[in-house]
Amino acid sequence: MLRAAEFIVELASRGRYHFTTDEAVASLRAHAPAVLAAMRRLKAKGQIADPHRSFHVVVPPEYRRLGCLPAEQFVPQLMEHLGETYYVALLSAGAYGFVMASNYNTRPTAAEILVKGKKAAVVRERQPIEEIWAGEAVAPWLKK
Repeated sequence: MLRAAEFIVELASRGRYHFTTDEAVASLRAHAPAVLAAMRRLKAKGQIADPHRSFHVVVPPEYRRLGCLPAEQFVPQLMEHLGETYYVALLSAGAYGFVMASNYNTRPTAAEILVKGKKAAVVRERQPIEEIWAGEAVAPWLKK
């Protein structure tokens, strides 16, 4: 009979880092209370995380400091498990995105791209560096 720790190593060796409680019960051939107790022990050791009830994520050693895999590595499977569609929302822009753009240190503003489904279009071109330089002048006392 497979032990819980061996079960998660087996999953990870096949490149799968998520499982449900029902899958663990079936694979371990044990009663649910015993499997849940084993899952609690693995969770206490940081070897698994429980982002949702009955959905578990194997946490490889390189991610144990963080306590879980990065979301993009398990959220699609979690949403599928829940039977939910999901969307990603970008709640902030990078430092050089147009919303926070400036010409500090002679940085041109970034291009803006509008995306809908699988279509993308440039709606604002990247600012040419020459456009920034055009407004600059040398102070008269610095001219030779």
